[in-house]
Amino acid sequence: MAASVRAISGVGGKGPACFLVEADGLRLLLDCGAGPDEGMRPDLSGLGRIDAILLSHAHPDHVDALPEAVERFGPLPVHATPPVLEALPRDLAVDRRPLALGRNTLPGGLVVTCGRSGHAPGGVWLHLAIGAGLFYAGDMGFDSVVFAVDRSPPSARLAILDASYGDDDTRHEDRLAAFAPVFAAKRSLLLAPAGGRGPEIALAAAMAHEQRPAVCDANRDMIDRLIADPAWLRPGAASMLESLRRRIDPIESFEPPPQRPIIAAKPNATGGAAKPLLEGWGAADGPVVATGYIAAGTPARRAVEEGRAIALRWPVHPRLSQNAELSRAVGAEIVIPAFGDARHRDVWAKAFAPARIAPADLANPDTVEI
Repeated sequence: MAASVRAISGVGGKGPACFLVEADGLRLLLDCGAGPDEGMRPDLSGLGRIDAILLSHAHPDHVDALPEAVERFGPLPVHATPPVLEALPRDLAVDRRPLALGRNTLPGGLVVTCGRSGHAPGGVWLHLAIGAGLFYAGDMGFDSVVFAVDRSPPSARLAILDASYGDDDTRHEDRLAAFAPVFAAKRSLLLAPAGGRGPEIALAAAMAHEQRPAVCDANRDMIDRLIADPAWLRPGAASMLESLRRRIDPIESFEPPPQRPIIAAKPNATGGAAKPLLEGWGAADGPVVATGYIAAGTPARRAVEEGRAIALRWPVHPRLSQNAELSRAVGAEIVIPAFGDARHRDVWAKAFAPARIAPADLANPDTVEI
């Protein structure tokens, strides 16, 4: 089966995920996100017919352009795992079709294999049995103590990897060790999303110095949901989260904030409990930490630029060596490094060899044959 892939967005820098796949008359989109910076959206014009959309997980930069896709292409079939389908807006006019872990056969006979991606509730990597095989990592993590990752995808000639961290190969242990003084502070504010690293940061904070962190409602609700649906968790993680649930408290006051580690969404302080907490946070209140990508134009970005907050990455994407190992594991001959800055191309080319980097110009992606 002849097949090709084109990045509509998501290659050359940190941008929304959207990849067009064509195979034997089928035309599919892998993810359809917006952001993370304000105004970043995939250009869906001129794509022609789209038959279906496959989603890797429910984070905004992978799903938030779905309303535009519906407006342009009609009420398409959207294939995703049940937690991802449930996370989509209820009024989104799409035909929701659940994907199971393992082998799925879509209408038209396309075989799609799903494995847990270690990044988010319901998050999966996708393998499409087209051409000589296509592997799409979506967002992927190998080091979470909460989320499980399935490490043995089928072989694929083309691998679209999560290169969000560029050439960074800092050890997981070293990243986590940097948070020790934050957890030890009398009071600290950690900005973290509920649908990802938030519960894991709360777990780490509770284990440090035998504290009772204050955790926002969104993150506490997510902990409950993960306990209720442990299929996405590592062995033993559900028990750890059950213990955590007994060791955290709600955020009872924004002014003054409680004297303990505070874990609050949204991660860029654009809403949720994080917004009023950051707005009222004083210089003497303790460290404020943006724990992931800091989107341009957001309160978190302004706080970092003004010196009122620090950027300290809680690792949720693959390191360079992990991506290189994954590329070899699937037997990739071609690698598309997604979500990372094009300036790392030479490092990627060396790390992923003998696979070659595609497209030829990461700043202006063209079609890649599988």
